[in-house]
Amino acid sequence: MEQKNFTVSARDLGEYDVLVAGGGVAGTAAAATAARQGAKVLLVEGCGCLGGALTAGLVLNMSLDREGKGGLVEEFFRFMDEHGFSCPRRGGLTDGDGRPLPGGVVSPDGAKVCLERLCGEAGVEVLLHSHAIGVEMDGRRIGGVLIGTECGAATARAKLYVDATGNGTLSLLAGCRGEIGHPDDGHPQPATLGFMMSGLGFAESTVKKSVYGEALASTGLAIGNRLPCALRLPDRRNSLVWANYEYDVDPGDIRSLSRAALHAHQEALEIAEAHRRLPEHRDSRLGTLAEHIGIREGARIAGLYRLTVDDLLNGSRFADGVCLVNFVVDVHKTTEHGDPHTARRYRVQPYHIPYRALVPADADNLLLCGRLLSGDFFAHASYRVICNMMAVGESVGFAAHAVVSEGTTPAIFDGSRARAFMEKRGYRL
Repeated sequence: MEQKNFTVSARDLGEYDVLVAGGGVAGTAAAATAARQGAKVLLVEGCGCLGGALTAGLVLNMSLDREGKGGLVEEFFRFMDEHGFSCPRRGGLTDGDGRPLPGGVVSPDGAKVCLERLCGEAGVEVLLHSHAIGVEMDGRRIGGVLIGTECGAATARAKLYVDATGNGTLSLLAGCRGEIGHPDDGHPQPATLGFMMSGLGFAESTVKKSVYGEALASTGLAIGNRLPCALRLPDRRNSLVWANYEYDVDPGDIRSLSRAALHAHQEALEIAEAHRRLPEHRDSRLGTLAEHIGIREGARIAGLYRLTVDDLLNGSRFADGVCLVNFVVDVHKTTEHGDPHTARRYRVQPYHIPYRALVPADADNLLLCGRLLSGDFFAHASYRVICNMMAVGESVGFAAHAVVSEGTTPAIFDGSRARAFMEKRGYRL
């Protein structure tokens, strides 16, 4: 297709120490931490709130790999628990006296307030409804970023950039190499649209996936996800349902993303109506659909170190390890007729994400943050869960400030210092 060049009038937002593209939990943690250290930070987020997959995507189960996490993860849960914005993943929702129990399932609106407060108190400038859509390169360095906003185009410059877009958008614009999909056939993990339902008749906070799937199938419903999940939410009235799969979604193609989201919206209604054909759920109703379809796998950017499945099996530890991962390899079936248990053969030993996996091989003033860090298909399927990514973001924020204040580069910076910072912040490494 022929490429057309457009002349764009853009407002100059000025220069910053650190520009973070992407305001999910990883990007928010990076921005808040860098600002707490004293950096002037701009955070650019495409949705109308911070939190990304957690809030706009309704991925509200934060119990996965939470153990041993201090720092911002601990601060986040303290806020959520104190304000009644969390509940247990399993079992009852109240104690023997009827008081609400805290836990790892969180309120999306509570999470928005918490993350935005973190940035506000740290002094981060936040741009919502804004995307990094172009870069100006000076050799291997990013010289400036073109930002598309609801109010027109803008530009900003920074000494250091952080790609926390989830899909590697900023890195790919800067010419970094990336990979996506299963090594054998190229299929990426499926996308999923989460949605809320009221009136579900589950007695517990959650239900066994296979039993839930069989019940829905008994109504005549035919969906790609045979192992759906429902979680009771902290408001005690609504449940979060994950029952939709969208296959071969290309997060770098806006048409592919749009088709997947539009189809998922319609399937959400079909799934909700199937619930009402079951006696225990006859009073249920479809509630809020996620603002953004959940993308499990975007581009994984080539870094100075690439985590592999061998690192997971061997429990690799590194002097510059900034996050200890304990989670399983969680590969959802990548095709409609695939095996839903495809990754169960891997026995993961606790392993480190090293700082070097957060340093791109192809750009000199850029750090990687979140699930786009350098790793293979199976490693990504383990480390990508939210608490790990918040921890990674905190380490990136520390490193970003140090690199800028010392006038060095991410590749030269000693990653063991980031590890020491994380240990001081209470992370078990």
